[in-house]
Amino acid sequence: MEIAVNLLVVLEMVGVNLSVMHTCGTRKYSGRRIAAVFLLFTAGLVGGSYVLLSRGSQFGNGNGLFSVLGFLYLIPIRLLYRESLPRILSIMCSSWVYTMLIFVFSVHFSSLFSEAGFALRVLLVQTGLYAGTVWFFFRWVKGGLLFLLHHMNGGLDKILLAVSVGWYAAAILLNLTFLYPKALILRLVTLCVLTGIAAMSYLLIYRLVKSCRNETQLQEIAYTDHLTGLRNRAGLFLDANTLMEKKTPFSLVFMDLNRFKSIND
Repeated sequence: MEIAVNLLVVLEMVGVNLSVMHTCGTRKYSGRRIAAVFLLFTAGLVGGSYVLLSRGSQFGNGNGLFSVLGFLYLIPIRLLYRESLPRILSIMCSSWVYTMLIFVFSVHFSSLFSEAGFALRVLLVQTGLYAGTVWFFFRWVKGGLLFLLHHMNGGLDKILLAVSVGWYAAAILLNLTFLYPKALILRLVTLCVLTGIAAMSYLLIYRLVKSCRNETQLQEIAYTDHLTGLRNRAGLFLDANTLMEKKTPFSLVFMDLNRFKSIND
């Protein structure tokens, strides 16, 4: 019974992660064929990993190390979707951060009670958290994550990948740190990973702000007359269209300056 419950916990996480990949990825084949491949691969992976992990004494204690095997899904995903490997990793790690944090919270909340029925409590808490948050998460995936993936360039996509992988590793390490509080090396590694994520996050913010500033400067050059500092013809049409779309009343003032052409030349 406990084995089946542990497998259901894993399958819930796998289902959410694959759904995110299916939402963000460009498919090569039909949805039915992709679903069939994922079902067969999941059956083999879950069955094989259970045989290996169940031999250890730490299986089923909530350490979450089984999630590392999720990287094996790169094999079918790479074959089923028209996406580059870095883009696939960005999508998968963004989803794994969400599912791993849900799992970690479920494990440590369930550990507040008696050991009896631990696996079932983890499953119930995890299912409840998914029920309350998965709609909002997929809303962000369709609006926020897809927007980032489509518009990040100039090295920003690589920083996003590094941050996503870092947060995924941090979620696993934090969970292990809670489970094994006496492991000093584990705490030091976790601290190093969090420090690296903080540095990469500030770098990402810096690159985004710099990119926005460059875009603002280009807009000023495109829509401003350098000599007078006033809006040029393109800027006039842009402002007028914006005001008309907002149905905002406005006025136009026309001035004719004699012999201004010689100054402009």
